[in-house]
Amino acid sequence: MTFTQNQKELLVLAWPIIMGQLSQMTINITDAIMVGRLGHVELASSSLMLSIISIPSFSIVGISYLIASLTATRRGQGKANQCASILYNCGTTTVLIALFISIILTILFPLIYKLGQQDIVINLGKEFFLWITWSIVPMVIFLSIKQFYDGLELTRIPMLLSTSSIFINIILNYILIYGCSNIKPMGLEGSGLASFITRTLICILLITHLLSNKLLLQYGIKNFKISWIEIKAFLKLALPTSWQYTSEVAAFSVLAIISGWYGSEQQASHQIAITIAAFTYVIFVGFSSASAIKIGEAYGKNNFQEIQNISKDAIKISFVMATTTLTILFITKYYIATLFNSNSEVIYITSNLLIFAAIFQYSDSLQALSVGMLRGIQDIRIPTLYTTISYWIIGLPAGYFLAEYFQWKVYGIWTGFILCLTISAVLLLYRFYKITRIKEKNLTTFLY
Repeated sequence: MTFTQNQKELLVLAWPIIMGQLSQMTINITDAIMVGRLGHVELASSSLMLSIISIPSFSIVGISYLIASLTATRRGQGKANQCASILYNCGTTTVLIALFISIILTILFPLIYKLGQQDIVINLGKEFFLWITWSIVPMVIFLSIKQFYDGLELTRIPMLLSTSSIFINIILNYILIYGCSNIKPMGLEGSGLASFITRTLICILLITHLLSNKLLLQYGIKNFKISWIEIKAFLKLALPTSWQYTSEVAAFSVLAIISGWYGSEQQASHQIAITIAAFTYVIFVGFSSASAIKIGEAYGKNNFQEIQNISKDAIKISFVMATTTLTILFITKYYIATLFNSNSEVIYITSNLLIFAAIFQYSDSLQALSVGMLRGIQDIRIPTLYTTISYWIIGLPAGYFLAEYFQWKVYGIWTGFILCLTISAVLLLYRFYKITRIKEKNLTTFLY
């Protein structure tokens, strides 16, 4: 395959971002494997808790992604010395939101007992829930700084820290889950504590690098000044972006909770399969982030022809990536299932669900890419409406209807996944090409 210049630049920028994303997912997978060895009830408990926490945490992660594209746009405008202002104002706002959400989650934990889940599943996961909830704060600080680095195309240090966190987390998991020397085994709680310690450590290391690296001085890193105008402009974009990510993750999380209605085996199987599907998804999100950065820089220059060229090259790469992940999932579905659990029913259901995951790879890759490209041109509100309709008006009701009334159970839920991702991909891709054509014709015309 011969690569164009745009494709080469996209891949060079994307691979460390993807590696950083994969590091977090690798941590999630190793967590699931190590917790799964405790038993399928513990795995079901972690599934439930992570499904609930993922709703607000991903909404914050979605907000942080704006920092990269806004930083790239400012670079494109020739204002490199003002880039740090985005980190300080937008990043601080994001972290304060994360702190507020962690407090609310802690207070509202007892409401989980109202979700129709087995009491043993909830009781096992209480301490795990609290540790993961408070690990959101250092995670968001790290991600905000990482997005700033990505927007400057300085991706190496965040990638190295993200990669090292895999090994730190595995060691801590082993010690805290199973016990070591004088440390008593903590079971599922140990997994949550390991995540908290790991996220806090890499957060401290990245802050240290940010404040000590002289190369960052050119971006105004020493000029800390609160700008209410910048914060207001950020929140105008951030709130719909947050809902865009929240609506997607919340729909998936609600369907995960529904899977718990059919027993711990189906819930555990769902957790394994969705973890693997999320692993492939973050590859697409990493590439989407790189596309958003390159398009954001071109947008700062008002170069819509360059935006069109980058988008076409990005779509071609996205298809290749989806074909690769689809093939791997089909070939390895049974072996993946056996890695997580030895229960024969869990293995059987998981293998089948991974076929569903393979089917929606093209839709997943295109909708992730489209979200990133639209974020690059700062078009947020209408795409948010599209994703809301796709997940909540179509995907979630369809998944529930097929699971309950057709008695497809967890397979009905995953059919809903395929439906909502496909519709979302089509609508978002259409939106991107429609708005870029309009803006190319008239730079003062904005379609909302």
